[in-house]
Amino acid sequence: MDRLRSLAALAAVMAFAAACADSGGGGAPGRERVQVAITLGDGGCSPERIEVDEGPIRFYVTNPRSSTVTSFEVLDGKQTITAVRNVLGGIARSQDVELQPGTFTTRCTQGSTGGTGTLIVRDLP
Repeated sequence: MDRLRSLAALAAVMAFAAACADSGGGGAPGRERVQVAITLGDGGCSPERIEVDEGPIRFYVTNPRSSTVTSFEVLDGKQTITAVRNVLGGIARSQDVELQPGTFTTRCTQGSTGGTGTLIVRDLP
């Protein structure tokens, strides 16, 4: 019974956090936040190649099963720009960031397991 209450409380907190996060804010006025879904797996993350316009981005990272890979990072060279960590099996987490045009590396790893990909942020006309 205590476990059921704990799960219900966790679900309520996650729903509240999602509602607050979706309430807008951040980024240039009139610009919609782009949502990018990332799925973690033992081989890294999917999709491996992402293309978005510059501006506010929300990375929504899920780990549908108990993958050994538990983190998603965006890197500019060796510098981490943003990261979503501790995405354990059955958990979803998100991270908001505003990116300028450029080509970045995405990395979904845990130790030596996982892989890398490419994020292209296009300049708006």
